[in-house]
Amino acid sequence: MPGSKMDVYHTVEGLAERLKAPHEGEVVAVLQTSSQEDLSALFSIRHRLENVKTIILAPDREEGTIALAHQLRPRFLGYLNDDLYHVAAVLEKMLKDHG
Repeated sequence: MPGSKMDVYHTVEGLAERLKAPHEGEVVAVLQTSSQEDLSALFSIRHRLENVKTIILAPDREEGTIALAHQLRPRFLGYLNDDLYHVAAVLEKMLKDHG
């Protein structure tokens, strides 16, 4: 997204460390999970995500996966196999609302 600062983290530990650090303004995160284990790892740092507006890309549409993802209170829940157009549209709106 033009004009937005973006960081990429490949591990939950790296993301958790970054979320410990002070930051200006609101934080928006797109969290891509490729397995239920990835989603569970995010759940383990849910307290760090409380003030972060999130978009979660879940690995599947299984009932347990969806229930766990919703406990993270995302602004938008999508799936890895979906067209990312909707994710981009939601992200753009979230960033405009903060700009």
